[in-house]
Amino acid sequence: MSCPASLGGPGFQPASPSGSGFQPDIAQRYECASGTARPIWALVCLFLSILTQLAHAHPFHETLTQFEHNAEAQSLELAIRIDAIDLDQMIERWLGERIDLERDPRAERSIELWLRERLSARLSTGERAAMTWIGHEFEGAFCWVYVQFEALAGAAWLDLAHLVLFDWHPQPTNHLVGVGVSKGQAATTTIEQPIARIRLAEQPRAWWWRLIDLAGEFWRAIRDRAADSGVVEGCCAVPLGRCPSPAHA
Repeated sequence: MSCPASLGGPGFQPASPSGSGFQPDIAQRYECASGTARPIWALVCLFLSILTQLAHAHPFHETLTQFEHNAEAQSLELAIRIDAIDLDQMIERWLGERIDLERDPRAERSIELWLRERLSARLSTGERAAMTWIGHEFEGAFCWVYVQFEALAGAAWLDLAHLVLFDWHPQPTNHLVGVGVSKGQAATTTIEQPIARIRLAEQPRAWWWRLIDLAGEFWRAIRDRAADSGVVEGCCAVPLGRCPSPAHA
């Protein structure tokens, strides 16, 4: 079909004042106007189709672990985010049967035992750290698993063997990020490097912070000495308890 002259086609006759003459119908106008746009839309559709296939293929297999050292409780708290589809398939392979991880009463214990085979820690003292299971919850497309390693007193650091996904995908990645007091620390475990070192001991403070601490200690010592000698504001060199009241001044 050829387009009217006004739309790039030959043979168009302008409409007469009486309304006669060629008037392209809506379908013809659409076909002519969209002729050049069709290849572009085809490319866009192809691109979106590829993205959809890549999303369904789920090529990136990784976890995110947030950790924080609790100095008061002498523990290291971990929150591990795992793709729910990956976790479901890994537990199915490990158990030899499929269970509903959100509803089956066996899910909690199954995830715990599965994780204990893939997560362990050794302290700088050479001892293995005991792991305590806290729980898990599903959030959208992910499952958060909560555990902690305890009895860390005297240890300067902890070597965490994070092997989640290692028996499931050929190139998994586990990202570890410190939060709270552990903020600033980050590590990654892979099949080539399965262990990440996490600092537990408090890091040395800058020298100028130490000077501020010393100045504060010096000032407190002077204040305490002045209080012990009975010198108070407004009663210089008068023993404490014998300062005259304003009525007798």
